Amino acid sequence: MLRGTLCVLLGSLILLGCTGGAIRLQPLPADHPANPAAAEAPMPPPSQTLREGPEASSEDPDAMPSEHPMDHEHEGAVYTCSMHPEVEASAPGRCPECGMKLEKRMEP
Repeated sequence: MLRGTLCVLLGSLILLGCTGGAIRLQPLPADHPANPAAAEAPMPPPSQTLREGPEASSEDPDAMPSEHPMDHEHEGAVYTCSMHPEVEASAPGRCPECGMKLEKRMEP
């Protein structure tokens, strides 16, 4: 008897919880990011943190690589790719095959 009463009471509570009033959500403001009608955020400018080479210099953005102030250190040096040793250049740059930075070849 007690067991039957508990089952009925528990069942009633479950049904009461399921049939409770529907939750009414407030409409989102037009500028809320979750609103599908909201405007898109503007794209930030590209980062200058990892730029390399003379084009990254703030002194003269139109400077050619030969006008780079550190060119005297590159005279006679050979630069090569660590992944493609057959690629050689007389100035620092990027490997045409994989895009890695060319490194100065160490003389034995």
